[in-house]
Amino acid sequence: MGDYKKFGGEWTEAKLRVLEKYVRAYLTIMRKRKFETVYIDGFAGYCKLENETPEEKTLFHDISETSNRVYEGSVYRILKISLLNPELSFSRYVFIDQNRDYLDRIKEIMNKEGLNIDNSKVSFLHHDCNFALTEILKVLNNPSIRGFIHLDPYGMSLNWETLKGLETTSSDLWVLIPSGVAINRLLTIDKIPKAGFLKKLTSFFGVDEEEIIQTFYEEKRAHTLFGQEKSYRKYSDNISRIIDLYSRKLHSIGYKVSIPLELRNKRNAPIFHFLAASRNNVAIKIADDIIRKEKEERQDGLF
Repeated sequence: MGDYKKFGGEWTEAKLRVLEKYVRAYLTIMRKRKFETVYIDGFAGYCKLENETPEEKTLFHDISETSNRVYEGSVYRILKISLLNPELSFSRYVFIDQNRDYLDRIKEIMNKEGLNIDNSKVSFLHHDCNFALTEILKVLNNPSIRGFIHLDPYGMSLNWETLKGLETTSSDLWVLIPSGVAINRLLTIDKIPKAGFLKKLTSFFGVDEEEIIQTFYEEKRAHTLFGQEKSYRKYSDNISRIIDLYSRKLHSIGYKVSIPLELRNKRNAPIFHFLAASRNNVAIKIADDIIRKEKEERQDGLF
């Protein structure tokens, strides 16, 4: 195993910048309150990341950027915040991943680079996120606990039923939606997706097949010698429809939702959207401000 996992690109850095800025603001506010705070990374991955080469592209990570740049992953950045400023720390940290090597690598980096969080405050769960998070959410129902959940899933591996468990908690959520690289590819252009694709879409969005079809397809009817025939055509604005549907689902469990941070590859194609969800209006305003500033700075060529 090499020192760093290859993955991502400049969009990865943008996403992590936004997350880190929000966490700093969140912890600054929460240290004045008497809640127990729990940081949960549902797909922890590696502590540090090096962007991948074109040969290593996959269906869900269609990245064309190449360089030797090393990215500090979400786990590394969150732990480093408390290392540099002990007052800005969570009461507990929970890192979840199905890949045991990733979790072992996090432990190795923590020891190697002095990210010395009290071991009693850190939990490593070698599980599928959908299972682990469902169990953790039972604990977050406690009114004295505030959860901060970061979900950067592998493809469409996050099920809506898992997030539905947030309904009775006061947790903040940041979630990466694979809008362009996974979801939109399952939505075939001129016909309804195959049964397997539909099943994946219904599981991800938490809606039935009929709503998937109505949301993403225009239905056309034509009279023929054999009677009336129906045909379907995917809407041209399906990327925005993906985000709208996911936002509506979050609203349905009592969340307010930030504007999305659109992440694009080198070919300027949208690949992911990153957004925050919270019960708190101030939290959403902070998230919106951070995302707008990120967009402005990228447009100005600062990154």
